[in-house]
Amino acid sequence: MPQAFSFSLPPRDVPLTVRLQVLFGGFFNQFGWLFFGFGMIFVWLFLPQADLTSFYRFHGKLDQTQGTITANQKTHFSEGGSKHSNGTPIYRHDYTFTVAGTTYSNASYATGYTYAPGTRVSIEYPQGNPAVSRVNGMHRTPFGPSVLMVLLFPLVGLGFLIPGLILGWKGDRLLANGKVAFGTFKSKEATKTEINHQTVYKLTFEFTTDTGETCQTTARSCEPNRLELEPQHEIVYDPLTPSYATLVDGLPGSPHIDDRGVIQPATFGAALRITLLPAAAIIGNATCLILKLVR
Repeated sequence: MPQAFSFSLPPRDVPLTVRLQVLFGGFFNQFGWLFFGFGMIFVWLFLPQADLTSFYRFHGKLDQTQGTITANQKTHFSEGGSKHSNGTPIYRHDYTFTVAGTTYSNASYATGYTYAPGTRVSIEYPQGNPAVSRVNGMHRTPFGPSVLMVLLFPLVGLGFLIPGLILGWKGDRLLANGKVAFGTFKSKEATKTEINHQTVYKLTFEFTTDTGETCQTTARSCEPNRLELEPQHEIVYDPLTPSYATLVDGLPGSPHIDDRGVIQPATFGAALRITLLPAAAIIGNATCLILKLVR
């Protein structure tokens, strides 16, 4: 038996607190912001110390000469390590060498070993460019290219974050401008994703547009019974592309619609909790970028 739609006609006023919950809420978003924000701490700390010149300066023909170590010191960096070990220390070596009557000074870094001042060492540099040099077997900065592994965490975070933001933007757009239909549960499929050891299920719902077209949309949940046992669910869809749709009950925060069809604001506390991780990640990374630029 058909039911009257509870939503008001589009365009609708969507409170800011609801928009924030839908845009930034949900597992994919929150997990993504956590991994991205946490991982970027290591990117800012270690990536600027990575010697990537092997990829673009030292990949061709190299000139060789002899140089002299003038000083060495233990840096505050180390490689490896665990809770039982501080890792292998990294040492800085200052050196000088002369090419065609011009003396050059530079520094290279070695892991786990050091040369005393006065030691003669082999120096290499790109052919014809002695201003860019390193001690043979050392790096020009404390870490080698392997430190690029620190990019793994933020990349994993982005892998969750970007789909989460796309779904959130879709939900906000459809809440404001989508048409409403009632959908019925059609099928359930287990995915390979788990949250707190609970399987995430993909649920499919079927609905009919106001023009009589039959379409489907999906939702993902760790609690499929909550959605599949309800006889009908409100769905908002794009009238120009009806397959572009979303389940209202499946949106983060489950927006509340009053008897007049008006979307009610979420509480300030709920919106604040949802935006804490995104705000911390954005502000923290923006601050690091500004500090790097002004140095």
